[in-house]
Amino acid sequence: MQAFSLPSPNIGGQGHHLRRIAAKAISYIETSAPSYTGGAGVAGRHPSADELEAFFLACAAAVTPFKMATPVTNETDT
Repeated sequence: MQAFSLPSPNIGGQGHHLRRIAAKAISYIETSAPSYTGGAGVAGRHPSADELEAFFLACAAAVTPFKMATPVTNETDT
């Protein structure tokens, strides 16, 4: 995973650093996953993938209350 493959978090100078670190963590999972065997003998399942996903989901949940409301458009049938 390359950092520019992820969208910018648009939070100033720390955004670039955050994107680099996130890409590095994802890349670690991607590159080391082939050496693991999953529960049913499936190759490519990293044991930390679930925890990394949970971390990113928790980050998203923590930010959600602060998002700007999306304007609702009223469409009428014509």
